[in-house]
Amino acid sequence: MFTTRPEIRGTFGVVASTHWIASQVGMSMLEKGGNAFDAAVAAGFCLQVVEPHLCGPAGEVPIIFHSAASGRIEVLCGQGPAPKAATIAAFHALGLDAVPGSGLISAVVPGSFGAWLTLLRDHGRLRLADVLAPALGYAENGHPLLPGVARVRDGGRGDFALAATPEGALVLRAVATGEAVVSVESDLDASVAYHHGRGLLALGAFHGDITLWHVPTGRRRATVRHGFGVEGLVFSADGDTLASADRDGTLMLWDVDALSARGG
Repeated sequence: MFTTRPEIRGTFGVVASTHWIASQVGMSMLEKGGNAFDAAVAAGFCLQVVEPHLCGPAGEVPIIFHSAASGRIEVLCGQGPAPKAATIAAFHALGLDAVPGSGLISAVVPGSFGAWLTLLRDHGRLRLADVLAPALGYAENGHPLLPGVARVRDGGRGDFALAATPEGALVLRAVATGEAVVSVESDLDASVAYHHGRGLLALGAFHGDITLWHVPTGRRRATVRHGFGVEGLVFSADGDTLASADRDGTLMLWDVDALSARGG
């Protein structure tokens, strides 16, 4: 059977996650005599360090698990409720007809931290200090930085929030006013880079097109093609160069001024 993921087999245990370090951390808990719950919690906290653009202590974690002790499949809801002031009227007052996909006004009351600790308390074997030790170590001593973290760091000034509409468009709104600055039809899994100093937004679509937008005017500067499936985008510090990588690992460097002059 064809699959894009490797088949995993083992006689001792298996841990799978979205990051190799977190998976390794989970396995280390099993090797120390911990159970699956210890491994899950340790990996979960490790992901908050190595993938901070995807999860964190202020996020959410719905957990479905099976306990050999009880023989039951249970659900632990680590989803945060909306803040008291996050009413429909409050969003309408900001000119929004939907909750943005990012930014402070889209945040919930944190739920993941308490959920992970509850799971460990009720079903784990190891001490909290032992389970948190790997995550704390990587937070203190460093770890290989993912390209996705760099992309978010490049565009994370908080002036704009990017959200997907039910129709599949990507809308960039000014956080302060809620005004839609850029609206473009694109893939929901588009790669995004934003350069604050030059006011440039780059969107890389699954089918390979890269569009360059000038945010202050809401105008498209250029459209170029890069392979099949843009995997990552990042601007240089001065905003003069845009780097793109596709799913085959091909890296390309684009002169931003040349792209703007070229148009498309």
